Amino acid sequence: MSKWYLIVLLVGVASSSNTEHRITKLITVPKDGTIELLSLDYPNIPAVGTAQTWYLTSEEGTRIQLKCEDIWIAPSKRCLSGWFKINTGRKDERFCGNNSGLVTRSIRNEMMVQIDLNNTTGRSKCTVETINE
Repeated sequence: MSKWYLIVLLVGVASSSNTEHRITKLITVPKDGTIELLSLDYPNIPAVGTAQTWYLTSEEGTRIQLKCEDIWIAPSKRCLSGWFKINTGRKDERFCGNNSGLVTRSIRNEMMVQIDLNNTTGRSKCTVETINE
């Protein structure tokens, strides 16, 4: 077996083990409606390298409320290996570990929610709904 073939084979095997899913969704939350935000393959744990970002908007004169019944991201120092992040219009809030029961509201009619498992594992299950200002 030639050494070049072996190098190509090893590079192919190494790159095939890096599963990476980057998913971005733009969602309009309907007035008086509820939308579920589930991490990929929920309730199963998605592959390391999975990231999902939801950009949420609602009608003028409403705000968005996020309720999470299940957030679990493997803990890491300063959440550098993976995180659950929310931007309500004030600033980014980043979490790792167990944050089930989280409830937060946007300050306007926009919100960003992200689960990023860049070097760890985790999952999330949340719902969003509109509330009147």
